Amino acid sequence: MWTTAKGGIARLVADFAETARRLQAPGAEGENEEADARALLEWLRGTERSWLVVIDDVDDLDAVLPWWPHPHPRGWVLATTRRRKALGAGRTRIDVGAFTAAESDSYLHERAPGLPTHPGACAEHECPAAPIGQLLGYLPLALSHAAAYLLNNTDVTPGAYARMLAEPGRALAEVLPADGADGYGQAVHATMLINLSAVEAVEDRPGLARAVLSTLALLDPNGSPPALWTHPAALTALTGPGPSLWQRLRHPTIARNMPAPVPALHGATAAQVRECLRLMHRYSLITHTAQDQAVIRIHALTARAARDITPHEQGYALARRTADALLALWPPVGRDRALEQALQDNTAAVDDNTSPVLYGPDAHPALCQVGDRLGEAGQDAAARDYFHTLAARTSSYLGPDHSSTLRARHSHARWRGEAGDAQGAADTLAELVPHYVQVLGPDHPDTLSTRRNHARWRGEAGDAQGAADTLAELVPHFLRVLGPDHPTRSALWTLSLAGRSGR
Repeated sequence: MWTTAKGGIARLVADFAETARRLQAPGAEGENEEADARALLEWLRGTERSWLVVIDDVDDLDAVLPWWPHPHPRGWVLATTRRRKALGAGRTRIDVGAFTAAESDSYLHERAPGLPTHPGACAEHECPAAPIGQLLGYLPLALSHAAAYLLNNTDVTPGAYARMLAEPGRALAEVLPADGADGYGQAVHATMLINLSAVEAVEDRPGLARAVLSTLALLDPNGSPPALWTHPAALTALTGPGPSLWQRLRHPTIARNMPAPVPALHGATAAQVRECLRLMHRYSLITHTAQDQAVIRIHALTARAARDITPHEQGYALARRTADALLALWPPVGRDRALEQALQDNTAAVDDNTSPVLYGPDAHPALCQVGDRLGEAGQDAAARDYFHTLAARTSSYLGPDHSSTLRARHSHARWRGEAGDAQGAADTLAELVPHYVQVLGPDHPDTLSTRRNHARWRGEAGDAQGAADTLAELVPHFLRVLGPDHPTRSALWTLSLAGRSGR
C-alpha cells in the first residue's frame, strides 16, 4: 500500500484504516479510524503474506514512528523524506542524490524534443544536454521540469534553452514550469525551499534562517568554509553594525564602503548561527556534517531559488558583507592552501552571483586579494591573467580612470613583470602614470608607487639609465611628501646613483 505523511499523520491514519477494512483485518469495525489503523498494524505483524508499505513525503518522522509497522520477515517499509534524522535499529537510511552526468544526458535524450533518442547520436561537445544537466546540478526533479519546458515550447531549441538557463538574472520560475515531464506538479523553486518554512517555524531568532540561506546562496555551492560563521572577525563582518553617523560625517570613504546591516543577521551570535545551520542541515537545505566539517554545501538550485526570493534591497549589503567576511578569513601566505583555494572559489562565486555589486562604489578589496595571493603563491602567470580580467571588469563597471581600475591595471603590470615580461610591465606602467597624475595628483602615494615601479621594470627590461633618470626625478617628490629621512627617499636616491654609474 501507498500513503503519505505530508503535513502530519491524518492522511496516513485514514489510509491505514481504509486498508484494514478492505483486508477485513480483525478489529477493523469502521467506527474509529485510529482503532482500525492499529488493526492493520496487527494484521501486518501476524500475516504469512508478503507486503510493502510506502509512506511518502514524511514531514515529521517522530510523529510517524508510532505508526511504523513491526518488523516482519516478508514485510518492508519504505519512507521518503527530505529531512535527515538518526534512525532506530532495523531501519536503514538511503540518501538519494542527483543523477550522474551520464544519467542526466540519457534522461534528457529520452524526454526532450530536439535531441536524438540516445546520447551517443551527437558529439558530446556539441550536445546541449550536457550543459542543461550541469546547469541544473543533475537534479532529477529539475531535469523533469526542463524536459517539460522543451515539450511545451517546441520553438525553443535545446541549445537556446541551455543559454536561457545560464543567463544571469533569470528566475527559476521563468525557465522551469510548474508541471514536470513525469507528472510532478510543483514548481522547482518552491520544492527546493519547501523546508525553509519548517526551519523558520522552530528557529529561535525570526528571519535568521532566511538570511543565512540567502548568504550561503551567494557562495560556492560545492563548499564554503564554516569559519565564515564562527571566526570572530568574519562573523562580525556578517552581523555587525553599519556605518555610524560619526563615520559618515568624518570618514565618508569608509562609510560608503561599509554596507548597512542586514536586519535578520544584525547582532546574531555564533551560537544562534550554529543552531540555525544545524536546523538547515536537518531539513536538507544544506549539507554540513561531522564527517565533512571542512565545508558547508548547498545544491546549486537551492541556492538559485534562495537568490530569487532575496529582497532586492538586501542584495547589496549581503554581497558586500559576505565579501568582507571572506576577506577576514585569509590566512598568512602559504599557511593553509586548502583554505586559500576555498576563499578564491567563494569570492569568485559571490562576484558571479551578484555582479556588479562588488564593483560599487569601489571594487571590493577581496577581488584584488584573490589575484595577489595567486602571485604570492608563485602562480605569476595566473595572477597576471586574473588582474587582466579584473581590470577589464572594473573599467567596464567604473570607468577607465577610476581608482579601482588603476589599481587592477597596476597589479596586472606587476605580475606581468614577475611572469617574465619586464618590458610589457614597463610599458603598461608608463601608460598608467599620466592617469594616476590626472586622477590622484602627482604627489599621491599611489602615483609615486606607480612611477617607482615603472622605473624598476624599466631597469629589469635592460634600460638602466632610463630607470635611474626616472628615480632621480622621483626623489624631490618623495622628499616633499615623506621628508628627508624617510627610508624610501634614501633608497631611491641610492638606486638612482647606482643606475647612473652603471652598477
